[in-house]
Amino acid sequence: IRSFGGDPDNITLFGESAGGASVSFQTLTPHNKGMIRRAISQSGVATCPWAINKNPRRYAEEIALKVNCPTDESMAACLKMTDPVTLTLAGSLSIVSSPDNPIVFNLDLSPVVDGDFLPDEPHKLFHNAAEIDYIAGVNDMDGHLFTGLDVPSINSHLVDTPVDDVKRLLASYVKDGGPLALDNAFSTYTSTWGSNPNKETIKKTVVDIGTDYIFLVPTQAA
Repeated sequence: IRSFGGDPDNITLFGESAGGASVSFQTLTPHNKGMIRRAISQSGVATCPWAINKNPRRYAEEIALKVNCPTDESMAACLKMTDPVTLTLAGSLSIVSSPDNPIVFNLDLSPVVDGDFLPDEPHKLFHNAAEIDYIAGVNDMDGHLFTGLDVPSINSHLVDTPVDDVKRLLASYVKDGGPLALDNAFSTYTSTWGSNPNKETIKKTVVDIGTDYIFLVPTQAA
């Protein structure tokens, strides 16, 4: 950094989307303690639901089977010796999704809690970032990329988005809270609809739901 005219004692990191989450991870790992002065995350933090793969073993086994590696204790060694191009092609992402199976829950190629760089869940590592000046923010409609795949009708002015799709998407997001959480969430998001909401209002509500769940609320927590 000094060789390029920078100050190694005054480092600022910035990233957007996956880069924003990466910045967040860099502030949380104990390996970087004392190295970063400031950080900015836009539209992505470590607490986003897509930022961590909570079941990496399943994904690793799927890849291993595709490249003819065993899934026993020798799996890691075999994968390390496999051609990188072959591994990359084997890890192609499926973008099949629906309101009942949102794509945000199926982004397998994400960082993992490895016990080293990330010794614990991100929300338990905030103490490592206590001395870092941190700005985190989101944009209106950040969730459109995700919800447009889950509920494709929101991308067409000529196609109505069924209210049931709104409920189904919400149900997927708040499933841990049960029926009461779904009822409360649906009431909140439809409180300004009136008795006969137009199609654009319904479509924008779907995007708002995705933006809140996937970006805004995790950013507020970070």
